[in-house]
Amino acid sequence: MAHKTGRPVQLTTWLVATALVVALAACGRGVESPDATQPSDQPSPGTVTLGQEPGGEPSPPDGAESPGSDEVPSGGDEDPEPLPDADDDDVQVVAAKEYCISYHPEHLQVVPLGSTWSLRDDVKGLKLFDTKQDAEDARKIARNWKKRCVIGSNSQGIHKYEYQISYWRVPSGLPKGVAPTFDCMSYNPAKLTIHSGVPHPDEPTKLDSVLYSGATPLLYLDTMADALRAKLVATDYTRLCFIGRGNTRPVPAMFILHHWR
Repeated sequence: MAHKTGRPVQLTTWLVATALVVALAACGRGVESPDATQPSDQPSPGTVTLGQEPGGEPSPPDGAESPGSDEVPSGGDEDPEPLPDADDDDVQVVAAKEYCISYHPEHLQVVPLGSTWSLRDDVKGLKLFDTKQDAEDARKIARNWKKRCVIGSNSQGIHKYEYQISYWRVPSGLPKGVAPTFDCMSYNPAKLTIHSGVPHPDEPTKLDSVLYSGATPLLYLDTMADALRAKLVATDYTRLCFIGRGNTRPVPAMFILHHWR
């Protein structure tokens, strides 16, 4: 009886041992758990993701800012205001400020200065001229006023005198003298316009701002602000006149005086 009872016990022990061996072998082969079929949120070691170099940080896609690029550079302003676009319709150009020099009209005189002639009062020189006659004509105009104003006084470069346009302010009240020799061009102040950029109707290669009366160019100015100032002055008159036009100096514009009538 004892012999028959011991065989089932041995068989049971053997089955248990076999099951343990099979389980251990399965673990050694890396049997996947039921959750292993779900995708992992992290790449496995050695995987290169899009935009990333092996062993490096992810690089931004084309056109994206790199980390830290939104920081204000050293020495810069925080949230700098962009400059206005010159083509923006909201940008308004204002006329240049008046630049005027006071003088004593009762003390005006013409004096020689080297090969030129200077119109001056008892303190300062006002203008150089090519000939004594030009300077005397300018004196006849200037004695009627107390201030000589200049458009384009800040112009620079070899052409700066071409952009410096004179006009007069504050009547002197002195008795009218002998009239000068007039060299004038008439225009219609109601048709004054400013053309800026190319092509100009008369000279397509020029880049200046031009004051026109209808299709006639009156003055070339250095800036749009100067052109606006010239337009304001010209609106009050009907003739633009010149003294010294036609001189043959190396820089003719240096010896030309403008005035309006």
